[in-house]
Amino acid sequence: GKFFHIFQRSAQVAVGLYKDVGEQGEQAKCRRCGDAFASKMHVEDLITVEQQLGYRYEVDDPAVEHYQWICPRCRRSLLALAQGTYYVVVGAWPLVHPRSFAKVAAPRQLTKALGACCVNVGAHLIRAALRGGRPRRDERGLALRMAATFAAFDFQSACRRRNRSVPLVDALLQLGFIALWGATAVAERRALGRPPVAAHA
Repeated sequence: GKFFHIFQRSAQVAVGLYKDVGEQGEQAKCRRCGDAFASKMHVEDLITVEQQLGYRYEVDDPAVEHYQWICPRCRRSLLALAQGTYYVVVGAWPLVHPRSFAKVAAPRQLTKALGACCVNVGAHLIRAALRGGRPRRDERGLALRMAATFAAFDFQSACRRRNRSVPLVDALLQLGFIALWGATAVAERRALGRPPVAAHA
């Protein structure tokens, strides 16, 4: 154990030399966005080692060929795309064919899932507010879409139930949120259109 640092130090020097050679050589460009993200030598070595170990990460797209040719930022985008697509499909299922969805989903689980979704969206909006500054466009869009969705279902529920007070109150609250977001958008546009205030000495 005392002499292990000799081998460790040698490996660190070799890794440093490998990085220096890679930086001086040709850089690998992401085949999705076109940005350089690593040395071409490093990516090619990764592909070779993975193939030798039996890991196959080839893709069907001939323009990409291998998963290692995609930069980390685009990999996160692909993950978001896959997860978002899954949520859209699962969310559209009970809207398109509620009978088949009711056979595999329990009512209590759906209620808890709805509550968990509300908590997640609310926590995201609270985090955006505590961050300070103007909420991003995607955050404002999320707030508007959630409010419009809840308002639509609340009005539908009020038309079918005897006790209409709770869904109607919630629907009006959601419409209030939509109106407030619209008012802030109009105020921001007017502020941007105004000439700058002259400074007085």
